[in-house]
Amino acid sequence: MKTKIDTNLTDIAITPGRTPSERLNMDIIEEMCNRSKSVELYKNDQKAQFIELRARGASYQDIADILHCGKSTLVAWNKELRNARL
Repeated sequence: MKTKIDTNLTDIAITPGRTPSERLNMDIIEEMCNRSKSVELYKNDQKAQFIELRARGASYQDIADILHCGKSTLVAWNKELRNARL
């Protein structure tokens, strides 16, 4: 009788030579990287909304209220986007 080995990937990867705390630390770092990517996507979405609202003539204060961020953030985005165009 042959033993069938499951070659499918699992959620938990066992790395030889790693202690449980090292594996946990690696998992935490990976999760933080994934969240960072999500945050970047969210920021890019907010910037797109900022551009659209400015194009429609909305004030910085109105946009800050809509996007729940500070006016200083919007000023920084405006400078960043202006420099990117040049």
